[in-house]
Amino acid sequence: GQIRNSNASLISTLYREHGVDAVSHFHAGDDLPALLQIVSDAKAETYDLVLVSGGSGQGTYDFSAELFRHLGAAIHFREVNVRPGKPLIFGTVSRERASQIIFGLPGNALSHFVCFHLFVRRALDRLLARPAPTATQGFLAESMPDTLNARETWWPAQASLSQGRLECRALPWKSSGDITRLPAANALMQVPASTSHLAAGTRVDLLLTRSLL
Repeated sequence: GQIRNSNASLISTLYREHGVDAVSHFHAGDDLPALLQIVSDAKAETYDLVLVSGGSGQGTYDFSAELFRHLGAAIHFREVNVRPGKPLIFGTVSRERASQIIFGLPGNALSHFVCFHLFVRRALDRLLARPAPTATQGFLAESMPDTLNARETWWPAQASLSQGRLECRALPWKSSGDITRLPAANALMQVPASTSHLAAGTRVDLLLTRSLL
């Protein structure tokens, strides 16, 4: 009957996979004074990037945006037209040395995975002077069920090379908290908004999340 903190393990692993090892973790409940105390004790202003897991929506106990304002952040947006991961916060804080980057991610694990690869990973690549990830084209090996949604969806997928052609299989998921498919996923497949069906052989855009080798 407890919500396990899988996000700390997930996000730290994603950081390590992308060459970032200077990561500090701090845990807090849905309490603004406690959050403010933690970022003060952690000397959050000394980090290049600050990421808050959960609390990015606009509910009664969602304090990420207010926390960022207390840190002096300019919030550039509070949501994206992406599924899963709509309530994503992005902001910056002007520092003497350099601007600090701030992300507030929705608390569900699959949203974390998608938001990391679409947004956080790009920020890390910029900080590390690496080229940003780009989508590559592949083909659906199997048809997908009805995918109709008003938002663009980035679908967990398993990609592989078959006779010199990049193919992928969409991995079914039930909700933005469904982490069970991620161990098998090595790509995110873009499903455009208002797409009702994708047949086998359809050309799709893929963002690889792990090497195919």
